[in-house]
Amino acid sequence: MYAINPVAAARYRERRTVARKKSDHLDALVLANILRTDADAHRQLPTDSELVQAVAVLARAQQNAVRDRTQAGNKVTSHLREYFPGFLAAVGHRREGIFHPITRVLLTAAPTPQQASELTRAQLRALLKKAGRKNTIDAEAERLHTALRSPQRCRQGSSRAGLRASAASSGRPRFGSWRRQEVGPGSGRWIASGFPTVRTMS
Repeated sequence: MYAINPVAAARYRERRTVARKKSDHLDALVLANILRTDADAHRQLPTDSELVQAVAVLARAQQNAVRDRTQAGNKVTSHLREYFPGFLAAVGHRREGIFHPITRVLLTAAPTPQQASELTRAQLRALLKKAGRKNTIDAEAERLHTALRSPQRCRQGSSRAGLRASAASSGRPRFGSWRRQEVGPGSGRWIASGFPTVRTMS
């Protein structure tokens, strides 16, 4: 591979034609003739070493990981907004938001509003220490204790029911509890045993 300055290529093109009309065929012919007649006058780019290739692979993997992380975080945020908005309000002041270690530890320990409201101050302090927090643990535990007990402006039901409703809305039954009842040619509805929510689908 050779690096050829565009100005130099334009001067070579003038040897073939004085017309300034662009042509891919002419450009390819000019570049081929440049290397055929004056290859020694142009700098050949070095091939990538194994280290450079490895860096390129790692950079591409890191980019894909960031994209997947963002997509997963958006999905979790969407689910939390449906059935646990108080949790987002409690952790949303942090710059990392849903990706903060404290957020992950809290959500793992108490994935539903009821479980979160039952966390004691001592349990919250232990979770904060587990997430790596070292300063103002008591004040943060008190803040979370109050925030997680605030009324939840969402539909009643467990997180499992919320996720099942989300699965039904996408047309794919999950968790093995949804069944489709045909109500007419080409239409039907998903029904979950034990849950009052019924979503009609066409």
